[in-house]
Parts: sequence; structure tokens; C-alpha cells
Amino acid sequence: MNDASRAIGICCQDLHASADLYVDGELSEAECREIESHIEACPACAELIAGRHDLKGRLHGLSEQFEVPVGFMQRIEASIGATEIAQSDTAVTAPVSGSRRASRTWFALAAAGVVACGVAWFAMDGAKKAGQPAPAAVEDGQVAGVASMNSPVIDESVGWYRRDVPPDVTGPHAWRVQHWFRDKVEFRVELPRVDSGTQLLGGRLAHVGSSDAIQLQYLSPNGRFSVMVFDADEFPLPLDDGEIFVDNSDGFNVAVEQREGLTYTYTAEMDAEQVEEIAAGAF
Repeated sequence: MNDASRAIGICCQDLHASADLYVDGELSEAECREIESHIEACPACAELIAGRHDLKGRLHGLSEQFEVPVGFMQRIEASIGATEIAQSDTAVTAPVSGSRRASRTWFALAAAGVVACGVAWFAMDGAKKAGQPAPAAVEDGQVAGVASMNSPVIDESVGWYRRDVPPDVTGPHAWRVQHWFRDKVEFRVELPRVDSGTQLLGGRLAHVGSSDAIQLQYLSPNGRFSVMVFDADEFPLPLDDGEIFVDNSDGFNVAVEQREGLTYTYTAEMDAEQVEEIAAGAF
């Protein structure tokens, strides 16, 4: 630890133990501020955090190339649960100082190890299964007799909704998810408002065409829905600011809105009126 880092509340050793939790967005807002203050004064720790972000980005790239086998996540959860039980059965009393971080870090590393092994397995065994089939295109700009935008934005939103992959950052805390996306995309991320009965499951980095985007996943009393957010300049749409248009692709309803330079799409297997209501109450 250098002289500058001694003046900061968190030491280098504690930062190293919390690095993966920080990169994954699993720390509290106060803990994140401690780490960010420390790395401003400690080049070695700043390099460590940058390396962890780079590793996460590489693993994220691998997840885009391969289809996760059926039951893969359930097997991961079962393995982690068994490991956690074994740890609790053989645990010894630890010093109070730093015990919470150490426990959480051990669990995060165990989970990351299981996931990394799983990614390597299905990358080698399932490369030929890569990708999802593209949803059916809207024909002649019509959806059930109603005029359609006939925009790739609609099909891409449905394609991301149909992907059964875990989020990069988990909910339900909106501030944590919003904080995780900071510095990962070039636009300011503002999460939409949802009613009290709707749970934020998490979010992940995505793309629309070649443009960066984020996808947010929610569970409401009416079912699951996802929200895509990306730069409106990349796919100009014939909408006024704040105007909502509901389209349909392959049986999925998609509400589209452009607001303050960003495009928001809301995708669900709900009635068009329900999807439009979600979009109308978001801002």
C-alpha cells in the first residue's frame, strides 16, 4: 500500500478482496465510493480493477457466441449451493474485522469459477449451437392489419427478449444496476419507473445492430418484460419526443419511445395495451 492509499478508508488488501464484487456491481453505494476514492490515489489498484473489467468483458464476449445448454444455470446453482453448505459445515471462527467481505468474496470467486468452467465446457462442446434463430420479419409493413414501423429495432428487441441468458448485474436495487452501467456505455443510463408490484431482475450489456445498448429485465404481475435502451441517432424513427408506438413481431408486442436522444423499447408477451401502459408510466 503506498502513502497516498493509507489516507483512504479502504486499504489495498481489502480492495483486492472486494475487486470482483465491485466489478460485478455487488457492493453497496458507500463501498463503491470507498473503492473509487482509493483507486484515484493508487495506480496499482486502479490497474487491478481495469484488468478485472477487461476479463469480465472477454467472458461476456464468449457468452454472446454460444448457446447455453438447457439446465446449465440450474446445475451451477446446485453446485454453488452444495459448496456453500460444505463450507458452513467445516467453517471455523474468523476474526470479526473484514469477515463479511472475505465471506462474500469467497462465494463470488467460487461462483465465478463454476461459471468459467461451464463457459469453457459448452464453448468446446456446443460451438455449433451458437446463436438464436432470427424472429420472423414483418411482411409488407403490416401487423395484423395495423401499420408497422417495419424497423429492425423491433425485431432486435424481440430477439434479445427471447434470449435465456443471465444478467450481467442483478436487481432488485435500481441504483445498483444503474451504477453498474456507468462508464460501460457512452450514454447516460436512466432506469424507467415501474410500479411497486414489479421487480427489477437485472440488466446486461447488449447491442442493436452494431450500436451499444443495454437490456433491463423485469417481472411484473402480468408477466416478464424487457427494456432496451440505446442512442436514438443510430436508428432514427418517425416519432416525436415522448410519443409511444406499439408494434408486433412474431407474436411479441413492443412499445417504442424516443426521449431526450435515447430510444426505449418495451417488449413482452402481453396485450398491446399492457405494454403501452408500462411505457407510458416509465418517465
